[in-house]
Amino acid sequence: MVDVRDVADAAVIELLRRDRAPAALPPATYELAGPDALTGRSLATIWSEAAGIKIGMQQMVDRAWAADLCLVPPDASASETAKRRLAATADAAARWIATEQGAAGRP
Repeated sequence: MVDVRDVADAAVIELLRRDRAPAALPPATYELAGPDALTGRSLATIWSEAAGIKIGMQQMVDRAWAADLCLVPPDASASETAKRRLAATADAAARWIATEQGAAGRP
């Protein structure tokens, strides 16, 4: 997790660097991360402590989702890959919600 203020600080630093550069700079990608590597379980613990209630973590493994991701051709553009991954994730989430609602007896 990264604080949005840290993202804003990083953006300002990069925008100023580019503005002050004597010539155009090539595109760059930056990985922004917090000081700790957090797992789903550690995030659930942090949120539980902050909220004062027990928050659990459930890992969703969906075989159809994994299969859909394998269908992305290796030469696909980044935007096409992102679109396919988003669609696969949305489909998996819809299947999970339908299963949970059915288990709870809700329409």
